[in-house]
Amino acid sequence: MKIIKQNLWLIIIFIVGLAMRLYAAYMDPFLHDWDERFHALVARNLMDNFFEPILIKNTIIAFNPIDWSAYHIWLHKQPLFLWQMALSMKIFGVSEFALRLPSVMMGSLMLLMIYRITFNLTQNKTTSLIAALLLCFSNYQIQLISGIEGMDHNDVAFEFYMMASCWAYTEYVKSNNWYWVILIGIFSGSAVLNKWLVGLAIYLGWGINLLISVYRTKSIKELRWIIISLMICCVIFLPWQIYAFYKWPKEALFEMQFNSRHITEVLEGHWGPPSYYFDAFDLYFGKYLWWLIPIGIFYFFQSKKFDSKMITAFSSIFIFTFCFFSFVVKTKVHSHFFFVVPFALIFIANAFSNLIESRRNKIITSIIIIGISYLSIQPKYFIDYLNKGNYIREKFIHNANIYRNIKKCIPNDTKYVANINALEHINVMFYNNDITACQKSLAEKDLNLLKLKKEKLTVFESHNEYQLNETTLQFPYLFIIHQKLR
Repeated sequence: MKIIKQNLWLIIIFIVGLAMRLYAAYMDPFLHDWDERFHALVARNLMDNFFEPILIKNTIIAFNPIDWSAYHIWLHKQPLFLWQMALSMKIFGVSEFALRLPSVMMGSLMLLMIYRITFNLTQNKTTSLIAALLLCFSNYQIQLISGIEGMDHNDVAFEFYMMASCWAYTEYVKSNNWYWVILIGIFSGSAVLNKWLVGLAIYLGWGINLLISVYRTKSIKELRWIIISLMICCVIFLPWQIYAFYKWPKEALFEMQFNSRHITEVLEGHWGPPSYYFDAFDLYFGKYLWWLIPIGIFYFFQSKKFDSKMITAFSSIFIFTFCFFSFVVKTKVHSHFFFVVPFALIFIANAFSNLIESRRNKIITSIIIIGISYLSIQPKYFIDYLNKGNYIREKFIHNANIYRNIKKCIPNDTKYVANINALEHINVMFYNNDITACQKSLAEKDLNLLKLKKEKLTVFESHNEYQLNETTLQFPYLFIIHQKLR
């Protein structure tokens, strides 16, 4: 009866988590600034050719070879999450909800994975349920799924495959069956194919356990399994790297060099002090909850019931990632750290579990569960965000409706649209795949080029800082949209 009750709680947590993530994907009928709109457009273009990642198909002005927001061939991110988004839109049609749907499914499946990882580590179903509950109500993950937080679907996919590699590792430690070694390689390779070499993190924890084992037993038998798993991992992610360098050598080399510069330089203004990620703990874990991380770790090492290999691996990955991104990497972005947050949620869950089991009081247990849920989801954030007084959100909704229906108010043979808010030309091309959109007004040389081709140009009327100049107004094939952009 107790097992049925605990499984029922897990099912409830999964259903609640799925419902919340579905709503998160549905609540914003527009593309977010950073970086969802770019991911969305590349995924939209991948629907035509899965092996040609294009951001902007055609343009009047020259492509900028050092600006990833203005590329033709777009290798700025690894492609697996983009393929998933493209496939979803192939099946369900082009929409914001369809492109977010893979993140919804992965975010929901992670609830089951963290439960299983925690159970393999602790053999305690209460701790496992609390870990799943903490992730279920994770404010930060829901923001990523909705596209609000930067890196969005890229980081959800990366976290998913990272967690999958960790889950496979716990099953391998528990059973010692060879097929888990293969799955570790597949999932880790998939993580690399989303976020590059940080996807190999599970091998850090596994490698430390290997060193401890060699020291204690003087045997290197375990080494062959790591090598086999790494080889499988390489089979997953290397073919795309080889293909990209063969097909687009300049673009691939530039992106590889650019990505490596994140370690030694502050890029795109993403600066922060060494305390940058520590200062964001309330954001990752929920206000006040992160204080329980050291308590949970203490309970782990005080107890003899947990699996020492798993806790050594996970603690090593968490601590190394925190130190590396805090003290070594110069470019700092909140999402870079989030993939190890589930480990800390397990530590927090262990602290709460010990408190519940020491008290064995239904009232205290209920208060803890409600408190965990409230502090994790941070409802005030979403109440304020969804409020009609949120001008920025209302502006995006207004403009998205215009872009989505733009063909209803322009000539049928229109190919070019200009004088759009900065970067919102990406949104126009997502909703209208046969239109080339340009932000702001066109330069005289670009207008002359269109004039020679006798191409029509549609522009939005002057608004805010986007004012039409006299050269544009005198263009012979001009059509002006009189709907006001905010």
